[in-house]
Amino acid sequence: CVVCFEDLDNDEFPETTLAEGCSHEVDVCHGCVAGNVNSQIQASAEAITCPSCLTALSYDIVKANRYDRQQLLATLKDDPNFATCLGPDCLSGQIHELGASEPILTCQVCNFKACFVHKMPWHSNQTCTEYDESRKLQAAQHDQRTEEFLSKTTKACPNPACGWRIQKNGGCDHLVCKMCQHEFCWACLAPYRAIRQHGNTAHRDDC
Repeated sequence: CVVCFEDLDNDEFPETTLAEGCSHEVDVCHGCVAGNVNSQIQASAEAITCPSCLTALSYDIVKANRYDRQQLLATLKDDPNFATCLGPDCLSGQIHELGASEPILTCQVCNFKACFVHKMPWHSNQTCTEYDESRKLQAAQHDQRTEEFLSKTTKACPNPACGWRIQKNGGCDHLVCKMCQHEFCWACLAPYRAIRQHGNTAHRDDC
């Protein structure tokens, strides 16, 4: 195929040229014909042309190839090396024979580059390993910021079997944990059962 440069069997190609005006051999595979037709439609081309010689295609040929493309994508979607293009306005898809061993996936229709491993636009200037490490670092930094925020704005329920983080929004210091119903003093975390039994002396010394 002169578009994807793959060595394919004859049944991967149309039986005849796409238009009566085509004077060349059949040299573009079914997948690339369908992808090229779809790309031209998405680009609002004035006339849909043969990918080899730019001869205008008839409506019936265009319609048939769009239908063939949908059938092709439905057939290939279960192949682990098949990937749809993530480029804007491109609905193409292709088999990425090298799989994860060569993570840069370049669309044969629009040349959009994506990461086969992460299923996202290609992470420029980073290998997949470097991208994973940067994501882990970002996640760790986010977790640290979250922990610092929670430490400043919440307290853990003093019930040893709970530990749910609680935020106080005003009111008195008599708190009830919504998770375990443990009652305690917000200021010193002393249990309210002891405070009821012994009075304020049950509060901790620093309260």
